[in-house]
Amino acid sequence: MSDLVSLEPERLQSLAAEVALQYHPPDELAAQYEVSESYLEQLLSDSQFQAMVASARREIDETGEQVRLVARRMVSQLVPEMATIVTGTRNSPRDRIDAFKALTAVAGVAKEQEQRQQAFAIQINL
Repeated sequence: MSDLVSLEPERLQSLAAEVALQYHPPDELAAQYEVSESYLEQLLSDSQFQAMVASARREIDETGEQVRLVARRMVSQLVPEMATIVTGTRNSPRDRIDAFKALTAVAGVAKEQEQRQQAFAIQINL
């Protein structure tokens, strides 16, 4: 990477992880890391950087981070559809309730209520 303008090692590692995740397109990554798209293209073709990306990819595969990101993306894309099901008067009550439960789970409403209830629980051992 000697011929490339170098980023700080931490930012370079972070960029390698972002590339390995394959979540953001190159133009967004270039903007996020404040580098030109041509620099990013050079970096992507550099063997040392490719090794960093491969290492990050292995770590992502081992931790399952990619699966969580894909699931989050799918959930965020489906929230409007679930809201339509909940508010649609032509949908069956069962479908509306199921969609409502899914929305509250995504929003964390049920978890927040559970935490509030646990915060006020008192246990007496005799």
